[in-house]
Amino acid sequence: LAGGVVSSHSGTAGFDHLQDYEGELAASTVLGIGAARLSVITRPVMLQSGVPDSTSNYRFGSGSTLPTDTQFASGNSASLQLATRDFQASIGTSPSGFLVRNVLGSVSFRPLSGPFTFNVYRNSQKDSLLSYAGVKDPDTGQVWGGVVATGGSLQYAHGGATSGYYASIDGQKLTGTNVTENTRVMGNAGAYWLAYSNGYGELKVGANLTAMHYALNERYFTIGQGGYFSPDAFLLMNAPITWQGRSIHNTSYMIGGSIGAQSIQQAAAMPGSLITGTGLETTAGASYDLHLKVAHRMDAHWTLEGFLDANNARQYADTSTGFTARYASRP
Repeated sequence: LAGGVVSSHSGTAGFDHLQDYEGELAASTVLGIGAARLSVITRPVMLQSGVPDSTSNYRFGSGSTLPTDTQFASGNSASLQLATRDFQASIGTSPSGFLVRNVLGSVSFRPLSGPFTFNVYRNSQKDSLLSYAGVKDPDTGQVWGGVVATGGSLQYAHGGATSGYYASIDGQKLTGTNVTENTRVMGNAGAYWLAYSNGYGELKVGANLTAMHYALNERYFTIGQGGYFSPDAFLLMNAPITWQGRSIHNTSYMIGGSIGAQSIQQAAAMPGSLITGTGLETTAGASYDLHLKVAHRMDAHWTLEGFLDANNARQYADTSTGFTARYASRP
C-alpha cells in the first residue's frame, strides 16, 4: 500500500493554522490460516503553520517575543499493527524529527463478536503544530508541546443494513512536555435508517448527538498551554446522510455528510496567554460535514482509492484529500 494525504486546518498563521502533508507506505501479511493480519506502516510527515501573525491577540512561548520565521516540523513515524476479527492492537512512535517524540498505540477488543467494543489508546493531539510536534521558545530555547491523549472508550452498536443505533463514552488524560495536564470526557449517540434503495445504490439517513467537556482551556500558545481545542462545553446535533453507490465498471463510490448545529463554550485561558481579554467565549452556529470516497479496481491485484473531506466542526474549517494505491499479491 502507498498513499498520501494533504490536510488544511484554518486558524491564525503561526499559531492554530496548520498544513499537514503525510505519506504512507505499508505492507501486510496474513498469519496462519487467515485468522490474523500483521502490518508494518511508515508515514513521512511534514507540518507547516506559517509565520506567527504579530497582529493577533495570542502570545507565544514565554510571552514576550514572537518567532520571525515559518513554524515547521517534519519526520517519519512507524507502527506495527495486528488485527483479527474482534481484536486489534498497534504500537508505534510519533515522527522522528519532531521536537517532542512519544510512544503511541492502541488496543481494541470486541468480546464474542458482540455489540460492545472496548478501546484503550495513546494518540497524538493533531490540532496544531504545537500540540502535534512541539515548538521552541525563541527567548529561552525551552521546548514544550507534543501532547498525547491517553484514555479509553466503551462503544455499543446494534443494527444491520437497514437500521441501527450506537452510543459511546470516552475519557482521556492529556499530557505533554511542559504542558499542564488536562482531562476530557465525551459522549456520542445516534441512529440510522435505510431511506431509499435502487439498482444504483442506497441512501441512509440518521441523527447524531455529541457532547464534550475539558477541565481546562488549553487552546493557546504560551508555555504550559497545549495548543489544542479544549472547550468547557461542546454540543453538536446533526443529521448524517450517506449515499453508497453500487460498483459500476469496477468503480464504487460513497457520498456522505451531515448538517446540524453546534454550541461551544470556552473557559478562561491561563494567565498571560492573550494580549487582551480572558478567553471566555460562547458561540453557536451551523455545522457541516462532507465526505467523498471513490475506489477503482484496475485488475485482479491493483486498486486505486481517493477521498475528499471537509467540515467546520469544533470551531475550525478543515479540509483533507488523499489517495491510496493498493496491491494484493493474490487476486
